[in-house]
Amino acid sequence: KPSPITIKNLVDKFTRSENVANDYHFSYPLSATNHIKQEATISALQENLQQSTNQLAMKLNVSPSSIRKILKIHKFHPYNEVNKHNCRYLSKENKYIMRTDNTQYSQKINVWAGIINNFIISPFFIKENLNGPKYLEMLQNLIIPELNNLFSENEVIFQQDGAPAYFSKDVHKYLNKNFQIGR
Repeated sequence: KPSPITIKNLVDKFTRSENVANDYHFSYPLSATNHIKQEATISALQENLQQSTNQLAMKLNVSPSSIRKILKIHKFHPYNEVNKHNCRYLSKENKYIMRTDNTQYSQKINVWAGIINNFIISPFFIKENLNGPKYLEMLQNLIIPELNNLFSENEVIFQQDGAPAYFSKDVHKYLNKNFQIGR
């Protein structure tokens, strides 16, 4: 049985529009990827990383496709693959909060860094697999020039682990020419 308030609202609605059907129709603007909406979207997302693109769209009165475009422009997941293996989520409201993300692409990045006394040789990032030619290029263009800037000749002992790329013939020749190596 409808309440008296519901009946009054229906009568008022019929008096106004000669119709009792819902006249509310929500529609998104066609496009909203301007700078103001981009900033609002990123800000709203940073406030709550758990909300979906549809929730953001409703909150900001922007179409979901515009939200996805903005996220793609600013390289947010899933458009920019992020390894969340070591991410921890802490929440006072929900201490059991957990977010799992799956990707169909294997995520690969190699990082090379050197430690000498109090110096750290800048980490160098290599996308994809590290192979002999890529490592030789790193040695010639990045690693050895930085070592030469920091230290004088014969002041460095260059030691590596057993990665296969480190022992390609060209890398071995280059290191023999620049350092005394024992392998």
